[in-house]
Amino acid sequence: VPRSCLPPRVLTTASVGLAMFSGSLFSTVFFPRASASTDRPRLWRGLWRAWRFALVPSFLAFTLAQGVVLILMGRAAFSLEPRRIALFALCSCVVLMQTSLGQVIGAEGVRGARLGLLMSLAMGGLNLAGSLALIPRWGIEGAVAAMTVSYAVGLAWLRLVGRRYLHDWAAA
Repeated sequence: VPRSCLPPRVLTTASVGLAMFSGSLFSTVFFPRASASTDRPRLWRGLWRAWRFALVPSFLAFTLAQGVVLILMGRAAFSLEPRRIALFALCSCVVLMQTSLGQVIGAEGVRGARLGLLMSLAMGGLNLAGSLALIPRWGIEGAVAAMTVSYAVGLAWLRLVGRRYLHDWAAA
């Protein structure tokens, strides 16, 4: 395999796949707690504060995971491309952050599930459009960029509506 033809599966498994697994693990533990909480606005603020501290260590962990996988697969076959590794690590962080914060909103029952469905559809459409536009130009990096942008939009959406929704729900 030429050094420039790094299989997407290698980086995806070592970063985005790990982020999605971590998100599922987080959901298994956190969702019941969020559902049982009577003070979800406090939980929401605490999770945002936690992400201020967890973002850099998460980025470093995803970067390290990719590096280890690439080294184990053989440096002769696969190059350690810092820009690509950083892009996958960034995508992984955004995916994990959006997934974890979405759990608080999802714990709100039908109204939260409705918002989650709407966000998933919008993010999926944006990811598809971005992939169609960027993959022909940038290959796997275009796919990761499209995914990063779609999850970042979902994260910004959560940030914009989360407090209002949680405040409205707390007042109801």
